Amino acid sequence: MPTRSRGDALLAIARALNASLTIETALEHVLKLIGETIDADAVSVFVRDADSDSRGNLQVSFARRGGSVQHGVATIDLGLSGFVLSTGKAILIDDVEKEPRFEGKLDSQFGTRTRALIAVPMRRQDRLNGLIEALRERPEPFDKSDLDFMSTVADELAVAIENSLLVRRLQDDVRERELLLDAARAVSSTLDTDEVMSRLLTTLDKVVPYDAVGVYLLDRKSGALTDVQHRGYPPGVSELLRARPGTGITAWAAKNKQSINVGDVRSDERYIEARPSSRSEVAVPIIRSDDVIGVITVESDAHDAYSDRQVVLLEIFAEHVASALTNARLHARERERARREHEIELARPIQIAALPAGRLCGENFEVVGINVASDVVGGDYFDYFERADGQIGMALADVSGHGLSASLLMVAVRSAVRLTVDSTRTPAVLMTGLARLLYESTPANQFVATVLARLDPRTGKLVYSNGGHIPPVRIGSDGEENLPSCGFILGAFPDSKYEDREMQLESGDVVMFYTDGLTELHNDDGEEFGIERLVDIVRAQRDQPLDRIIEEVRQAARRFRGAAPREDDVTLMLLRWGTLP
Repeated sequence: MPTRSRGDALLAIARALNASLTIETALEHVLKLIGETIDADAVSVFVRDADSDSRGNLQVSFARRGGSVQHGVATIDLGLSGFVLSTGKAILIDDVEKEPRFEGKLDSQFGTRTRALIAVPMRRQDRLNGLIEALRERPEPFDKSDLDFMSTVADELAVAIENSLLVRRLQDDVRERELLLDAARAVSSTLDTDEVMSRLLTTLDKVVPYDAVGVYLLDRKSGALTDVQHRGYPPGVSELLRARPGTGITAWAAKNKQSINVGDVRSDERYIEARPSSRSEVAVPIIRSDDVIGVITVESDAHDAYSDRQVVLLEIFAEHVASALTNARLHARERERARREHEIELARPIQIAALPAGRLCGENFEVVGINVASDVVGGDYFDYFERADGQIGMALADVSGHGLSASLLMVAVRSAVRLTVDSTRTPAVLMTGLARLLYESTPANQFVATVLARLDPRTGKLVYSNGGHIPPVRIGSDGEENLPSCGFILGAFPDSKYEDREMQLESGDVVMFYTDGLTELHNDDGEEFGIERLVDIVRAQRDQPLDRIIEEVRQAARRFRGAAPREDDVTLMLLRWGTLP
């Protein structure tokens, strides 16, 4: 029999999925909850990820009741699963032994013996990105309520999976940027050229793998290339270059001020064989002020080893090498550090001024918030204000990253909201415009999770739109209720669309808006503060003034954290509808 109600299960699943944008970290808990709720013996999630699998296979996560999650791969034409993916229709099978389309491949893969089956597609707008299956090994069919529950979970998972794939792509881009930043730091961290080159070549291998690499300087008088540093080549490579000045793929790149990517060096007459095992070579000129000062070259033992993207990365590395060979950047780096510190000191008062100075209240409502930055400046933002039409506008945002760049973007978001809020009809319309603006004006690795809301102070009607943010929570006399996400994080896509959701507040209701810096606060033992602890504190103080509730939360978080460092910005905003008893 089911061990929990469907409502509790859906709330727990939503919390698990919103606790992390990495879907793998949530699946074990989600699959367990599904199995317990509909009394299934096993649950599977099939994810179609064309970015990671060009053959179109399905990535499978499988969990037997009471067991851990197993992972595997299934072909896209897998029996009934293939039918669900091709038609987009859910299926409810009472007995698979009477179903000719059932192939039992998953049973063979994970050792189950399916009798009853539910399979529900995971759809996001017009895209089918996978399906969920639940099975029973006993002759006891599922019913329509089980199918409805699975369909609701599928909708939640579809959003979570798309967000997870988006974050994965963003993380790959960030990883490359961080490695390139490491290279830039290596250039400016020492005056010793050999040490700089060694650091650069180590960093380069993480982005563009090679079997051999060399950095060469061009002698302007003789036109010959002499090596500064190389790895993977046999002894005597320097003499080989000097014996044939002006020839070879490396010399061609220097002469033409142009990168060259040779997929098969055996078929290129320019190639000078320095390594018998080499099959591919890329040579990129090192240019400073339009003058070629050298060449960086990489070789691989595989044919067609290097992509156009990797050539671009090599060109960026070549720019760093040029800096290392022509400048001692130590003093400039120190000046830059001092300038940034000064800018941050100037930015902090601006950020503080952008946040509300006190509470906003009326006859039937009260709203108050608090922000604690993890650095001198931070990327969290909250705001509340009276609109021109008398409605109360509210906003909460969490900008990716920390420090000055996040703070500047936070102030820009606040300004955009304040400037356009009176000219937009609903939070969703404002969210759509803000998403487009951020996509066009921010780097690809910077995005903003946002909640925008509007309260009618006469009736208690709350209209909100959530762009990839942790769901706010309504805490009332009848329990708690999430305000779920209804769109992507802002800045990720140029054409993101958002929905308005409505909620009628009852007297005494408290709506809690917060960022994950609060719930993911860690103590010395690595334990998280958590949403349940936060909800318990607010619920226990629900009849107290909001300022007092805020202070109770802050003190509880401080006691919980102890001496552990605060790793993220912390923001909490509370709205109460109705007067205190």
